[in-house]
Amino acid sequence: LPDSVRNLFAFIELKQLCRRANIEKIDAGPKGISLSFRDDQFARPEQLIGWIAGQGGRVQLRPDHRLFVKLALQDPSMQVPACRDITQQLISLL
Repeated sequence: LPDSVRNLFAFIELKQLCRRANIEKIDAGPKGISLSFRDDQFARPEQLIGWIAGQGGRVQLRPDHRLFVKLALQDPSMQVPACRDITQQLISLL
């Protein structure tokens, strides 16, 4: 398959995962991933807090209710797989 079709499939998969995790918006950049939940809510907040605490300072819940995951994603091709991984981890908390 052409790269553009592979990219389309990857984005469709990520969008489906985001729906399952109630993620409204996800942004990836060279310093990490920032995401926000629909209506600023996560179905099991106690699980989310426990997950954040177990990440050794790598994950922060910001005052604007955005979750930030510190990752070195200098290569843009790493961003979609990293978003998929984080989203799958959040789904596992549900």
